Amino acid sequence: LDGARTPAGGVYVTNTSGYPAYTITVPVSAGTHSFQVLFDNDAYGGSSSTDRNAYLHRAWMRRGLPAHAFDGRAHIAIANTASDLTPCNSHFNEVAESGSVDAELVEQAKNGDRAALEKLILRHQAWVYNIAVRMVFRPHDAEELTQEVLVKVITKLSTFKGESTFRTWLYRIAANHVLNMKRRWAETRTTTFADYGAAIDGTPDLDLPDPKSVPVEVPLLVEEAKNGCTMGMLLCLDRKQRLIFTLGAILGASDTVGGEVLEMATDNFRQCLARARRDLHSFMNNQCGLVNKNNPCRCPKKTRGFIEQGHVDPHHLLFVPQHVERVRDIAPESVREIEDVVERQHVAIYREHPFLQPPDQIDWLRRVLKSEDLRGALHLS
Repeated sequence: LDGARTPAGGVYVTNTSGYPAYTITVPVSAGTHSFQVLFDNDAYGGSSSTDRNAYLHRAWMRRGLPAHAFDGRAHIAIANTASDLTPCNSHFNEVAESGSVDAELVEQAKNGDRAALEKLILRHQAWVYNIAVRMVFRPHDAEELTQEVLVKVITKLSTFKGESTFRTWLYRIAANHVLNMKRRWAETRTTTFADYGAAIDGTPDLDLPDPKSVPVEVPLLVEEAKNGCTMGMLLCLDRKQRLIFTLGAILGASDTVGGEVLEMATDNFRQCLARARRDLHSFMNNQCGLVNKNNPCRCPKKTRGFIEQGHVDPHHLLFVPQHVERVRDIAPESVREIEDVVERQHVAIYREHPFLQPPDQIDWLRRVLKSEDLRGALHLS
C-alpha cells in the first residue's frame, strides 16, 4: 500500500492532532495491523497547517516520480512511525530520504555518468541558492555564489569518501565558501541594526502608488517591499549568525544537521542560533509592525518611498517570483523549544518568504561540464 491510492475499507477519521486521516487494517505476517494514514488532496504541499504537516507522496518521490505527476490527486502512504511523517523534500532533516538517492548518483557520476552528475547538482542547486541569496541579498550575486559553490562540489567530487552523507559534505563546502567569500555589494551597504533602523525611519510614509503608474499589481510591490526589507535585516547579523539563522530558523535544519554542516557541537549550534534569533527579534520587536503592532512602521506606507529610493524596482521584482512556493512548505520546520511565543513571530515571517529558484538552472551547468579540462578530470561520458 506504500504510495497507493486510498484503499477500500479505509475509515475516515480526524486524528488526535486534528489532521484528516484514514485508519485501515491490513494483513501482515502475524495477523493484522492497524495503521493511521495521513492524507492530503494537495499532492505537492499547500499553505495550511494541515498541508504542511500531512504526509505527502513520500514513497512516490522515492521512486523518482516528478512533482507534476501528482496533479492534485489524493495519495496516501503508510506511516509506521512519527519520523515517517517527514515530507520527502525535508532537505535538512536527519530522516530525509535524499541520502540513498544521492549516494547512487554520486557513484554513477564518479564513473563518468554526466546525466547523473547533472541530476545530483540540480537536486541541491535551489537549496544552495536560497542560502546564498540570504547571505548576499542580490539575486545576481547569489547566482554567482551558487555557481562558485557547485563548481567546487563538482571538482572535489572524487574526494567524497562517504564518511558523511553527501548532503552534509556539500553544505559544508557551501558553508565554508560563504563564510570566507569576498565582500559582496550588500555587505558594503549595511553594518548595524541601528543604521538599518535609521534608514527605514528616514523613508517617508507615503500613499501607495497609483495602480495605473506601475507595471505590476500594487500588492506585489508591497510584498516585494516586505520581503526585501526583512531580507535586508539579515545583513545586520554577522556572517556566521546569518548562516546559522538561515539554516536553522528559515530552512529548518535541525541542531544536529546544522552542527555537522558547520563542524560545531550540536549545543554550540543551538546556542548560536538562539543568539541570532534574539538579536533579530530584539530589532524587529522595536521596529517592525509585522512583529509588534505598536510599532508605526507598515509595509504599505513604506512601499512608495522604497520605490523612490531605488530599493524596489517595479520593473524588476527580486523577491516575488511569478510562481510562489513558500519556504515553510518546502522546508518543514525542525521541532525546537522556543519559550517566548512572541519570538516565534519573526521566524514565521522569514518562513513566509518565497523559496526562490535560481535562473538558468541547467544551461550554466552544461556549459561548465563541456569544459575539456573538467570533462577529462571527471572522466565524463
